[in-house]
Amino acid sequence: MIQLIAEKTGWSYHYILHRMSWINIRMMLADAPGYRYDRTPGGGDLSADATDNDLLTLANTINGR
Repeated sequence: MIQLIAEKTGWSYHYILHRMSWINIRMMLADAPGYRYDRTPGGGDLSADATDNDLLTLANTINGR
Protein backbone atom coordinates (compact mmCIF):
# COMPACT_ATOMS: atom_id res chain seq x y z
CA MET A 1 0.00 0.00 0.00
CA ILE A 2 2.80 2.44 0.82
CA GLN A 3 4.46 1.66 -2.50
CA LEU A 4 1.23 2.48 -4.34
CA ILE A 5 0.97 5.85 -2.59
CA ALA A 6 4.63 6.57 -3.36
CA GLU A 7 4.12 5.77 -7.06
CA LYS A 8 0.96 7.87 -7.39
CA THR A 9 2.18 10.92 -5.45
CA GLY A 10 5.91 10.87 -6.12
CA TRP A 11 6.63 11.00 -2.39
CA SER A 12 9.48 8.98 -0.93
CA TYR A 13 8.93 5.96 1.29
CA HIS A 14 10.62 7.82 4.16
CA TYR A 15 8.36 10.87 3.71
CA ILE A 16 5.21 8.74 3.81
CA LEU A 17 6.29 6.83 6.93
CA HIS A 18 7.69 9.75 8.91
CA ARG A 19 5.87 12.86 7.71
CA MET A 20 2.33 11.77 6.78
CA SER A 21 -0.29 10.99 9.40
CA TRP A 22 -2.14 7.69 9.09
CA ILE A 23 -5.47 9.56 9.04
CA ASN A 24 -4.42 11.53 5.93
CA ILE A 25 -3.29 8.36 4.19
CA ARG A 26 -6.62 6.66 4.99
CA MET A 27 -8.53 9.65 3.60
CA MET A 28 -6.45 9.52 0.41
CA LEU A 29 -7.25 5.83 -0.01
CA ALA A 30 -10.96 6.41 0.67
CA ASP A 31 -11.06 9.11 -2.03
CA ALA A 32 -9.39 6.87 -4.61
CA PRO A 33 -11.72 5.68 -7.40
CA GLY A 34 -13.01 2.13 -7.07
CA TYR A 35 -13.58 -0.39 -9.83
CA ARG A 36 -15.67 -3.53 -10.19
CA TYR A 37 -14.87 -6.51 -12.38
CA ASP A 38 -17.68 -7.62 -14.71
CA ARG A 39 -17.87 -11.41 -14.38
CA THR A 40 -20.63 -11.94 -16.92
CA PRO A 41 -19.79 -13.91 -20.08
CA GLY A 42 -18.35 -11.58 -22.67
CA GLY A 43 -17.57 -9.07 -19.94
CA GLY A 44 -14.24 -8.90 -18.26
CA ASP A 45 -13.75 -5.15 -18.55
CA LEU A 46 -13.23 -2.95 -15.53
CA SER A 47 -16.12 -0.58 -14.99
CA ALA A 48 -16.12 2.51 -12.79
CA ASP A 49 -18.51 2.53 -9.85
CA ALA A 50 -20.08 5.85 -10.87
CA THR A 51 -20.79 6.97 -14.42
CA ASP A 52 -20.76 10.57 -15.62
CA ASN A 53 -24.55 10.53 -15.65
CA ASP A 54 -24.60 9.37 -12.01
CA LEU A 55 -22.28 12.22 -11.03
CA LEU A 56 -24.39 14.75 -12.96
CA THR A 57 -27.54 13.51 -11.23
CA LEU A 58 -25.81 13.80 -7.85
CA ALA A 59 -24.63 17.35 -8.60
CA ASN A 60 -28.13 18.38 -9.69
CA THR A 61 -29.63 16.84 -6.56
CA ILE A 62 -27.18 18.72 -4.34
CA ASN A 63 -27.86 21.99 -6.17
CA GLY A 64 -31.62 21.49 -5.95
CA ARG A 65 -32.28 21.20 -9.68
